[in-house]
Amino acid sequence: MSTGTLPEAGLGSRQRLLASAAELIEPGSYRSVAVKAICEHAGVNKGSFYHYFPSKRALVLAMIDEAWEQMTEQVLVPILAAPIPIGRRISRIYDCMYDVQVAHQQTVGYATGCLFGSLAAEASTLEEPLRVRLLEVFEQWVGYMQAALQIAVDQGELPKHLDPAATAWILLAGLQGLLLLAKTADDPEVLGTGGDEFLRLVFDSVSV
Repeated sequence: MSTGTLPEAGLGSRQRLLASAAELIEPGSYRSVAVKAICEHAGVNKGSFYHYFPSKRALVLAMIDEAWEQMTEQVLVPILAAPIPIGRRISRIYDCMYDVQVAHQQTVGYATGCLFGSLAAEASTLEEPLRVRLLEVFEQWVGYMQAALQIAVDQGELPKHLDPAATAWILLAGLQGLLLLAKTADDPEVLGTGGDEFLRLVFDSVSV
């Protein structure tokens, strides 16, 4: 999850390339950002780029892996393990993504949406390895939420008729859809207020 800041000078060349790719591709697009632009932004020559990555695709796959590691370690795992009701845990994930959009608007000037969702929308039909990796990310994301929902069902916090897998996919779809709309509207509040209402509808319906 980038914050829209320039790569730190103390980072090694590989990390600067990854940071620059995130800075340029997240608010822009995969196709429009050239290797040359990434190298210039990172202060790394093309020879060094190809020492670390055989192609832009390889760089972006590594960028996805790094962003996903940050997402799991900093957001999903600690939030879903918190000793609070499941609805509040899911709401905190939405709130965290909202905070990222606000930070991006303050640093780069506009809401950027979700790196994973934006790449999936743009590149998944063009680059099969990207599509496969992004699908793995979404499946793993759903898996984290599904496990938490299943525990809530087993402990009686949620009704027995709840399908944890289907509900987890709905929650991720709602989040990704709202992030896309927030990016399109350049307004994080689309996710802020829309997320609150969406989660209310979901958890009110599963409690029936």
